[in-house]
Amino acid sequence: MGSKHEETQNSRALGLTHISELLKRPPPLRWLLQAYFLPNSLCMMFGASASGKSLIALAVSACIALGRPWNGFNADKGGVVYLAGEGHYGIRRRLLAFAITHNCEEELKNASMMVSDKGASLITEAGLQDVTDAIDVFSEKHGNPVLIVIDTLNRNLGPGDENSAKDMAKLIEAMDTLRIYYKATVLLVHHTGKRNGDSARGSSALRAAMDTELKVEHNSNERRLSVTKMKDARIPEDLAFQLKEVELPWVDEDGNHEISVVLDCIGAPSPRPGKGLSKNSHISKVALISIIESNGSAASWSTPDSAPLKVVTEDQWRKEFTESYSTANPGNSKDSVRKAFSRAKTDLMKLQIVEGRDGFYWLV
Repeated sequence: MGSKHEETQNSRALGLTHISELLKRPPPLRWLLQAYFLPNSLCMMFGASASGKSLIALAVSACIALGRPWNGFNADKGGVVYLAGEGHYGIRRRLLAFAITHNCEEELKNASMMVSDKGASLITEAGLQDVTDAIDVFSEKHGNPVLIVIDTLNRNLGPGDENSAKDMAKLIEAMDTLRIYYKATVLLVHHTGKRNGDSARGSSALRAAMDTELKVEHNSNERRLSVTKMKDARIPEDLAFQLKEVELPWVDEDGNHEISVVLDCIGAPSPRPGKGLSKNSHISKVALISIIESNGSAASWSTPDSAPLKVVTEDQWRKEFTESYSTANPGNSKDSVRKAFSRAKTDLMKLQIVEGRDGFYWLV
C-alpha cells in the first residue's frame, strides 16, 4: 500500500468550479480558535527560547480539546494531536498546572488529546508515515483531529536543515499532507533567528506558506503575543501574559511539592520601550510634525467633549517628507524616495509613535 502522502496527493483529479458558485454566500465563518486560527489552515508561532510559546500552544490545545474559551476567545471543540519533540518531562506538569488553574482536571483527563513520546522526522517518507499511522490510531477512537501541533520545528525535522529552502519545502509539503488528509489546522512552533528576534529562524519559504503567523516575545515583566500575519481575517490586538507558578499535588523524592507554570493573560501589553529611530524615520517624524502644525485639520471623528485631534493625509505627509529627504539625499530616484517614506511610516507606526485612521495620520 502507498504512503499516506501518496494517497493524499492522488486522492482526486483536479476540479474546476464556476465563478458563480464561488460568489454564492458561504456558510458563516467558523473559527477553530476565534480571531486566531481558522479550520484547515497552516499556522506558525515563533519566539525565543523560554519565551512561553510552548505554554501558549499547550493551553490552546487543551482549550480546543475541551471546547472551552481561551482567554475569552471561543474554541471549537475537537481532537488534538501534539507532536512533542522536546520538553517531555515538563509537558505533563504544565498540563496539570493548566488543569488546576482552570479547575478542569477530570474533564481534561477525558479530553480527546494525545501527546507523542518523541519527535517525528516529517521530511522523510518513513517519518511522515509513522505520524499518519499514529494519528490514524487516534482517529479510530476520537475521530480526525482538528488541530495538529508540531513542537518544535527543529525537533520534528529529522535529518533536515531549517536553513535549506529544499528541506523547508519538504516540511511544508508534509504539513499540507496532514492538513488535507485530516482536514485539520496544523500549528508549527518554531524559534526566532539569532540575529533578528522579529522573524522565525531559517528559510523565508516557511513564512510565505503560512496562513497565520504569531510571535511571542518576553521581557522581565511580561510575555507578548502578536499576530504578524493573518491571510484571511483581521489581525487581533496583542495580548500580554505573566508567568504564574502553580503548586502540583505530586511530590519529589524528598517529599516536596513539585512546581510548574502557566501563562496568566493580563490583557493589553505595556507600550514597547522606545527605540532609536533611523535617519529616515526621524526625517519622517519631523516632517509629520511640521505639516500638522502648518496644515493639520481637525479629525472628523473628534467629539465636542474631546480635545481636537489635528491630522493630515498621507499625501500631505509624503510631500513634506519628500522635500526634506531630497534635501538630505540629493540625486535619489522617485522610487527610492517612495520606498524610504513607506519604510519610515511603517517603522513609526510599529513603534507607536504615529497612528492612522481612514487615510489620516497624527503623532501619538
